[in-house]
Amino acid sequence: MMKIIFLLIVLLSFQIGKGQVIEQSNNKSAQELFDYHTLKQKKNKTVAWVVLGGGISMTTLGILIDTFGTTIECVPDFWECAVIEGSHKGNWLIYLGSASTIASIPFFISAGKHKRKATLSLKGEQNIVRTIKIDNSNYLALNITFIF
Repeated sequence: MMKIIFLLIVLLSFQIGKGQVIEQSNNKSAQELFDYHTLKQKKNKTVAWVVLGGGISMTTLGILIDTFGTTIECVPDFWECAVIEGSHKGNWLIYLGSASTIASIPFFISAGKHKRKATLSLKGEQNIVRTIKIDNSNYLALNITFIF
């Protein structure tokens, strides 16, 4: 009896899992796809520049702290203080800044991909000037009307 119940549960869960597959439909117009990819490209490029700028500034600050930073350590028993050069206090900033700079690369790559997709989404679109449809044209048309 236990085997039959287990078999029924397995069979029913398999059918439910198979029945929940959602087919993706791409019913967006070329202009909607262009707008979407242009927006994604701008966002990715902005994030990439912010992360790159932050990484470079953190790395520079870490190098400056390592170069010019001095540490004064006092021994409480003898009341003597000594200046210690090169204590490497900025190393964690250098490591974090370098990692942040490297992390900006995928955002630049993604921005380039979305830029390419945005230009491809309008390539095969028919151009319309007033009521005339221009077939087999890969160029966008600009219509300027002066009314006197």
